[in-house]
Amino acid sequence: MLVTLLLWATAVIPPATTQCYAPDGQEKKEVEYEKCPQNAMCCALGRSERPGSDTIDGTVGVRDECLPNGLCEQNHVDFQGPQRTWWRNFCTDSSWDSRVCLDVCKEESLGKYKALGGAIEVTPCSGNRYSRKWCCGGGKLSCCDDSNNQTAVTIRPILGLDQDPRSTLHSSALSISSVGESEPTRRASEPPGNESDRTELSTGARVGLAIGAIVGFSIILASVLFVVKALRWRKIARKETSLQCLDVNSGSELNGQDSQEMDARDVAELAATQQKHQLP
Repeated sequence: MLVTLLLWATAVIPPATTQCYAPDGQEKKEVEYEKCPQNAMCCALGRSERPGSDTIDGTVGVRDECLPNGLCEQNHVDFQGPQRTWWRNFCTDSSWDSRVCLDVCKEESLGKYKALGGAIEVTPCSGNRYSRKWCCGGGKLSCCDDSNNQTAVTIRPILGLDQDPRSTLHSSALSISSVGESEPTRRASEPPGNESDRTELSTGARVGLAIGAIVGFSIILASVLFVVKALRWRKIARKETSLQCLDVNSGSELNGQDSQEMDARDVAELAATQQKHQLP
């Protein structure tokens, strides 16, 4: 009964969902906005059509793609051909903490573009998703020119990093090279006794290898000698066995001849004796 109730409660009670908020803290009620897997931003992931779908026939609801920098990329095809736009949408933090939310173009999204409900389209100065400089507003590139009064906003490649990953890799390379350079310095600062210890160890290793080679050679030589002697012993044993067989056969033939001669003499003597008794 208890198990049935638990299963019923699991089926009836909807799973908890992460809420999304506009920059002014207003909660977004649209179910199509969901949290991105790689950061705290929200994109239109609950739509039915996959990115790149054709909307010429009036199909709506193409899903966004979450980018590592916190933006949402909208990719679809309309009457003018393939279209790709980028949006700074919503965040799961109602306070819009700059450490977890993409805190750019807030004033514009709450002012001139307020009709979009807190979301705002942004334009890359380099024309692609990897741009570092962006203008607030769709199709607007005037801020990319440094001569204008407008200033482009900087969006790092990965949201949440305090510095450019390329700078991090460069710093790591410098730290590795510094470690490699410090090793000779450390060895130079060591007392002379440490160098002799390393020399003694290498000499001991060489002596050990030499002893191992000698022992191995001795074992192989002893094995070869044992095999040679074993073959020699086997050959001698075969010769002795052959000689013994010849002696036995010769003795048997001699005994047969002696017995035949003795039987002939006995018969002759018996006949002579009988003749002597028969004479008158």
